[in-house]
This record gives sequence, structure tokens and C-alpha cells, in this order.
Amino acid sequence: MWQRLGIDDILLEAGLSPKARRLTEVMVLNRLVAPCSEHAMPDWFRRTALGDILGVDLLELTDEALYRNLDRLHPSRGTIETALAKREKTLFNLDDSYYLYDLTSTYFEGKCESNPQARRGYSRDQRPDCKQVVIGLVLDREGFPKAYEIFDGNRQDRSSVDEMLQTLEQRTGRKGGGTVIVDRGMAFDENLQQIQARGHHYVVACRQSERLQWLEELEQEQGWQEILREPSPTNPAQKSLGSGSSDSKPPTNSIFCVEAKAPSQRSGDSREARETTAGRPRSAPGASRQEADHGGESL
Repeated sequence: MWQRLGIDDILLEAGLSPKARRLTEVMVLNRLVAPCSEHAMPDWFRRTALGDILGVDLLELTDEALYRNLDRLHPSRGTIETALAKREKTLFNLDDSYYLYDLTSTYFEGKCESNPQARRGYSRDQRPDCKQVVIGLVLDREGFPKAYEIFDGNRQDRSSVDEMLQTLEQRTGRKGGGTVIVDRGMAFDENLQQIQARGHHYVVACRQSERLQWLEELEQEQGWQEILREPSPTNPAQKSLGSGSSDSKPPTNSIFCVEAKAPSQRSGDSREARETTAGRPRSAPGASRQEADHGGESL
């Protein structure tokens, strides 16, 4: 796969030496076979036949050499990611019309005084006492990463959307025409306007506080089209039961999708819904909204 993607040529064009390219290769192989930290990699290398396979001596390799190699790679990150995105799209015939964007965080032990991005913020690891950084990642529908960014540890999710869309354009070269999928933390008016301003559609989950304004419309039984969900072949743990309905509701010019529990899962007459919005300002609680002029697609 390293050869088919032409990664060595990409690193050569980025100005990396033969030694740096070889170190990068063994680090990538570790990530694919038995992911571990740079600190633990040298021991893993010595327990494998990787050195014999690649024809290199890894017995004296130290974690410091791997850390230094990351420092060499980082300045060329944009160039490398852009070239890889082009190769991946051609090699795997990838569909780049859907972008799934989310964020996570990773925390540090210690003061981290030399890292200006390490700050205290909302901790997904339940460690508000530690400084952290926030990591934003965009995937396509096949799970291939398209772009990522490291944000300050106190960065709010909603404030990262426009910057990430700009990074995505730079990495993929595509401007507009895609569908951006984000969660409730990025479903604010300014976020939806930012997505539309760059020519994209969107599918977002509506926030809890917005559901009441659409409750009456969503509880109506007429005018909905049934949608049956098929379990994903790559996710055997996904429940096979499940259905939803969709309808276009003026004046939002959006398509609403409401997911209902199976009969055995319902509590009384209540219907649990998850709301997603695609294309226009807000959607209802428990419903998914998608632009009505999006070619008739239904998610």
C-alpha cells in the first residue's frame, strides 16, 4: 500500500531525506499493525522481523529519533496531505461529496508551559484539571481522513467550523457541492450560514432547546414518507430494527427525517426522534432536516 500510494515519492517531493522517509515508513507500519506510542515503538520494532523485511537496522533505534522525525514531517503536513488526498481518491475511487466533521480532545500531565495551545477547556476525558488540545477531524463516507487541525484546548466546537471548511478546501481542492455532517454542538445559525456560504449542504442534529417550535408539526401523521434503514455491513453491532419518515415542511425548504423506535422499544405512545438539519436554518427535535432542493436525496 505504501508503494501503491506513492508515499515515498510524496515525501521526497516534500524534501525529506532517505533516512526520514524510511523512519516514516516504519512508523506508519506500526500504526497499521500494532499502534503504540513513539516511546514504545523501538521495543516493538525489536520484537518483529520488520528490520529484516525492509533491510534496515532497527536495533539501535530510539524514541528520540522518532520524535525528531515528527518535527521534520510537520512543516510539510499540508503538502503531504494534499498529495495523499489526490492519490487516495484515484486509487480507491472515493466519493468526496460527504464530509463528517467532529472533534475530540487529548490532555497532558504537567504544566505544558512550552505548548501555547495547551489550555484548560471542556474535557471529553473527564480531566478538567489538566491542560489539553482539541483535535478536529474530517472523514469521508468511507472513513478516509480528509483533513484535521489541532486547536487550542479551550476552543469551542462551534468556533472551529469555518476554519475547518477552509482547511478542507485547501486539502481536497473541492469548493462547494458537498454535504457537511456535524453534531448539535455545531448546529448554530452562524455555523449553518458558514456551511452554505461555501456552497455546501448540511445535515445536523437539532439542539434540545429548539425542538418545541417544531413539535406540533412533527407529531402529525400525514404527509410523511417511510424510510427503512438497512444495517451497515461494516457495523454488525448496529440494530437491524429501525425506521423513519421524511417530509418537506415550508417555510424552511428543508427535508425533515424523524427516526422512530421499533414497536418493542416504544414507551407508551411517545416517539423518540433524532433531528438532523440539512440545508436551512433549524430543524426540529427528533427530526432530520435536509435541503429540499438537494436532488431528492434522503439520508
